[in-house]
Amino acid sequence: MKWTTKARIQNLIAALPGPLADFCYYRMQRLAGGLRNPTPVKQIDGGCQLAAAIQVQRPLTGVRVLEVGSGRSLAIPVLMWLLGAEQVLTVDLYRYLRPEILLADLAYLRANQTWLSGQLAPVTGEAGPTSERLAGLLALDLERPAARLLEDLMQLCSIDYRAPADAAALDLADGSIDVHLSRNVLEHVPPDALADILREAARVLKPDGVCVHLIDLSDHFQHQDSSISRINFLRYSEAEWERLAGNRFMFMNRLRASDYLAVFAAAGLEIVDQSRVVDDEARRLIESDGLPLDFRFEGRTSEDLATTRLLVVARPAPANA
Repeated sequence: MKWTTKARIQNLIAALPGPLADFCYYRMQRLAGGLRNPTPVKQIDGGCQLAAAIQVQRPLTGVRVLEVGSGRSLAIPVLMWLLGAEQVLTVDLYRYLRPEILLADLAYLRANQTWLSGQLAPVTGEAGPTSERLAGLLALDLERPAARLLEDLMQLCSIDYRAPADAAALDLADGSIDVHLSRNVLEHVPPDALADILREAARVLKPDGVCVHLIDLSDHFQHQDSSISRINFLRYSEAEWERLAGNRFMFMNRLRASDYLAVFAAAGLEIVDQSRVVDDEARRLIESDGLPLDFRFEGRTSEDLATTRLLVVARPAPANA
């Protein structure tokens, strides 16, 4: 499916009444999208990257984690619990979580225990309660009705799922969270809302807390349409992009790496580490003038524009501590 066709379909679905739109978009994903054969592989891989970055700053054992953007799966909250977290609060603006996706995730982990152990090993080393907790996770009864299985999992793994909930306005005390994180979420948040979410992160984090976010800066339409570049969306004006992908199912803010770092700093979060993936093909395209850029992106370095993956590690700045 060409990305323009997909964009038109998404816009049509988004125009439906809320619950019907959610149902139709989910069915589309199950039939012809990323949920045709759901597995937790990408979530576990990304979660392990987050965990490794966290553990450079502080141990995960006994911490209270806040995840922004639960999505349809609890794979990252489960992973954080496996690695020693005491509680994981996960919030989402929409209630996208599906018990059948959870069941598929757990069945995959049970059938691929060697793979999972291999993913966890570089993060855990010899420390942490992973083995005991993993045994408990794999012992869950997958024959239970999906909704009951979801309850069992959240109780076992000390997961507090809240949706709908606004990550920019949480009912949490100041300095009550040890770790604030997300995977492939912030790129879908409008800039003003992103600034509010990060200011809230600075408020709820403990003085020694850590904020770790993995951000996908690529054009997500390219994930299913290899005929376009990974930064194809930089050619469009704001008005054009709004018409193409302004719906809540596929909104992308198109912020570049330097923009994110500036928003973190303005929110009162001090960057302590960052890592980037720069797409060489995208960089060559820019440097050869092979991609006409909207004026919003003119004057940027090719590295900034071609960064397609960004891991940001931050702490509350001293003034907010």
